[in-house]
Amino acid sequence: MIKFEFRLSSPDESQITGFDMGSMQITCGASSYDSSERSVMILITITGMLDAVLKLKRDRQQTSVQYGFSGIGSSVEAKFHMVRGLVRVQVSNQYLGSVTLEELAVAVGDASHTFYDSVRQRIPHSDAGKADFECSMSEFDRQFPPG
Repeated sequence: MIKFEFRLSSPDESQITGFDMGSMQITCGASSYDSSERSVMILITITGMLDAVLKLKRDRQQTSVQYGFSGIGSSVEAKFHMVRGLVRVQVSNQYLGSVTLEELAVAVGDASHTFYDSVRQRIPHSDAGKADFECSMSEFDRQFPPG
């Protein structure tokens, strides 16, 4: 089992941008990683994560495929490496565990929707980070329908 949680660094109710800082926690089985001490541009980082999972699906017929994303604004780096149907999850050189592509997609999708639903109204409609996220989330939902 894998779980993602995304948080804003500043939880007040003021207006934010798609480039505001936040953190993420990833738990896979008994292992966990929390980036609280290394804030990232959270919406941009989630967008990179969504895109990485989409690339895994696109290329999953290959023997071995790896995609990663960097926590924009910090030294956080995550890698998803799929071999024989299992995705190895590694964050900042810490191996967290292996899950199926479907388990990874459900966890990333659910956490992304939960986070975005909590901040959507606080980001201006014309924000470039918001537009990029919505584009990636829309494609993600087409490839991995929620629910």
